Amino acid sequence: MDSSERLSVIRFPMILLILYIHSFVAPVYLAGQSITVEPTAGIRALVMFWSDGIARIAVPSFYLMSGYLYFNNFDGSWNQYLEKSKRRVFTLLIPYILWNGLVLALFMIGQSLPLTATLFNSANEQMTGQSTWRMIDIWLGITQYPIAYPFWFIRDLMLMVAVAPLLHWTLRRTHGVLEIVLLFAWLSTLIKLPIPSIEGLTFFVLGASFGMHNRPLFVGDGHLKLLIPVFLVGELANIWLRLELNVYWLQRPVILLGVVVLFAMTKCVVSHPQLRGVLLALAPMSFFVFAAHEPLMTMLRKLIYRAIEVNQASILATYTLLPLLVAIITLVAYRLLVRVFPTAASILNGNRAG
Repeated sequence: MDSSERLSVIRFPMILLILYIHSFVAPVYLAGQSITVEPTAGIRALVMFWSDGIARIAVPSFYLMSGYLYFNNFDGSWNQYLEKSKRRVFTLLIPYILWNGLVLALFMIGQSLPLTATLFNSANEQMTGQSTWRMIDIWLGITQYPIAYPFWFIRDLMLMVAVAPLLHWTLRRTHGVLEIVLLFAWLSTLIKLPIPSIEGLTFFVLGASFGMHNRPLFVGDGHLKLLIPVFLVGELANIWLRLELNVYWLQRPVILLGVVVLFAMTKCVVSHPQLRGVLLALAPMSFFVFAAHEPLMTMLRKLIYRAIEVNQASILATYTLLPLLVAIITLVAYRLLVRVFPTAASILNGNRAG
């Protein structure tokens, strides 16, 4: 079974999970006012189970996959490093600069127009009157999240790719010690890194280790009937501990188990031809959906909360349906952009054919 296909079929589902991480129920700020209804315990439990539970496996899974794909057949040489770096200028760096630049321009225009100011002001920092350094920091996220905040993931990934030869040299000489130390540090929450995150570094290095030793990421193959129930029970136990005791020690072990389950599930997915075909077709467009979903999701949420009565039913419906709506809008926008401005679409999508 082709491992590249197994990795490709989960790209779009993982992006959908990231959209659900960003689909919160409250509060929403309009013109300095907070619009919110305190969600019921049931809604909070649902959000905790899905967005802050199941969906949390997406980010470490992406880092694991990225480390694996980079280091698989990477010999650590300078020539190969330059070759890989040139490709990632187009797949990571240029989209990072352009998307954050577009969002920065959108905020500057949106905050200056009375008709749209309530969508861009409130909790957001004003773009006018900032120093040059502050604007660069807002744009590129040097000391904070970039203006297009989901791109913190791309920023951290670029930093780890930049030191790939050092990571290769270290992994060759530590014989598994680095992986164990990082995994313990992440699971225990004893170490917190600002940039890159300890989660990103841990799973990128784990993926790199698997890639260097040509080991498949599908370590859960053949054990799904056991792993899925254990994962779900662990997630439910994690929710109970958090809601009742405010204890978080089970969260990260459950996320780790969820990553194993996700990669193992790809074997089932590729065995269904129709589902496999749809997900393979969506995979190249996943980056565009990721890149374009914010601030689109936030603005749509504000418009929805302005247009309808905010109550338990509306916040639940918005939470459930908004990520799907944003995914559809961004997919349609990408296909239209491909037809009208194919070169721009290719650049914004990181030269990923879709």
